[in-house]
Amino acid sequence: MGQYFSQALEAPPTVETFDDFITRFQTLIRGLYFNRRDQQWLLNISAEFNPTPSAAGEWDESSLSRFLRTLVPEPLWPDLENSIPLLHRSLARLGSFPYHNAPPRPLTVDTALVAIVVISFECNRKWLRFDQCAASEAAEEQQTQRWAHRVLFQSMSVAKVAAAGPAELRTDADDEDLLRAYQLVQEANQTRDWERNPTVVRHGDPIIPVQHLPSSQSRNMSGIIPRSEFKSVLKLLLHFQLYLAGEPVADQSLDVAVDSVLGAFLPADADESSDIEWDAFEAATNAIGPNLFLNIGYLGSPIEEPNDLKPTNPFNAKDMALWVEQTFLPPKHTSLPTGAILNSASLSQLLAILPRSFVFTPTTSVSSFQNDEFNIGVLHQHLTSGQRPIILLISSAGSSVLAGAVFPAEESENHEGLVWQLVPTLKVARSQGDAIQTTLDRSASQLTVSIGASRICLWEDGRAEICGFGGLTLQFLIEAMEVIFV
Repeated sequence: MGQYFSQALEAPPTVETFDDFITRFQTLIRGLYFNRRDQQWLLNISAEFNPTPSAAGEWDESSLSRFLRTLVPEPLWPDLENSIPLLHRSLARLGSFPYHNAPPRPLTVDTALVAIVVISFECNRKWLRFDQCAASEAAEEQQTQRWAHRVLFQSMSVAKVAAAGPAELRTDADDEDLLRAYQLVQEANQTRDWERNPTVVRHGDPIIPVQHLPSSQSRNMSGIIPRSEFKSVLKLLLHFQLYLAGEPVADQSLDVAVDSVLGAFLPADADESSDIEWDAFEAATNAIGPNLFLNIGYLGSPIEEPNDLKPTNPFNAKDMALWVEQTFLPPKHTSLPTGAILNSASLSQLLAILPRSFVFTPTTSVSSFQNDEFNIGVLHQHLTSGQRPIILLISSAGSSVLAGAVFPAEESENHEGLVWQLVPTLKVARSQGDAIQTTLDRSASQLTVSIGASRICLWEDGRAEICGFGGLTLQFLIEAMEVIFV
């Protein structure tokens, strides 16, 4: 495992109390990603967007809203305002890590920095270090993602009113996040003279035993995420999917995609009053994949001072505000493929569920077919060519049903295939290797695309059937079909 030695010859700070431990951990974790200049930069952001800060420099919800309006286009401001309680709560709780599953500390510059490090995938893998128990890099990444999804849920959720049960015996699983934080502090409790005597390690005073610290309650998943707040956050995240891909701001058609994705986080028997609970959240994030919530880090993009900014005073807050405004103007349109089915709503969902290595190229092309042009033999040839990654999209009349699949190129390093339903509710089946099957039955004029029990059946007379997603079967008539050659 990596070591976190202090570079100074002085003894490490004493860690004898709970407050000592929290201060030491948060100082260390901020130092993994932010240097002094970056931290000063965030202080200037705080001064610019929090015009009446408290003596402790706390940010309330209105301060956070003013800041995030520099990143979110005006048509989405109503959704931003609706999501602010969740975003503020999440930042404050993530910034209280490893005690993010308890009432949070106030949101300050220091807690905001910790929150950004904790939720940043590229940064948290520096100190989470799942590699010792992971069989491969892909397995390590999956473990990191599962950890991040759990911490995200705990940070987004609010307490659900319930009768208190008997106290349970505290276990290492309950203390998982505390133990990770404790390991970081413990490894930093030593110094060495790298120039004169690098082989000699000087240990600091013993730190407070982990048993004397409160549990991080890492297995407490009893909270709920308010549905309305979460729906607005999903809309922002789908917007960022399009934005980062070079698409202009989506219109109201994005609402269809939001409803579809939201449905993936709700149980089948959910009603209008249902909120999001852990079991449904975990199932949805595992199926959808990491892309959707990776984009939540976009909200912290202006935190780091840009290297190409050369103001007269490098810590000038007005320069910072101008840079934010100029950097986050809507990007130029990059002519991503579009068609009768592939529009901003469907594209935002595809960008969320496609493998991370999947990239649309300048040579991407779309072939469209109406129901009277459907030939299963020709379609089978397209889907099994293996020369280029291929996306299949199928829609019913009025796009009340939208389904499809992705077929990786044979030489691709990532052979993950997908079968999905985008509308009415997002459902995804994933597979590695060649487990995505394409079967042509000419005698029945039927083409079947499947991963395990999840399959899409197409008949040459225009009928289609989706089954295996949660035991439900959906039948419809095909209105249009698109084959996208990436």
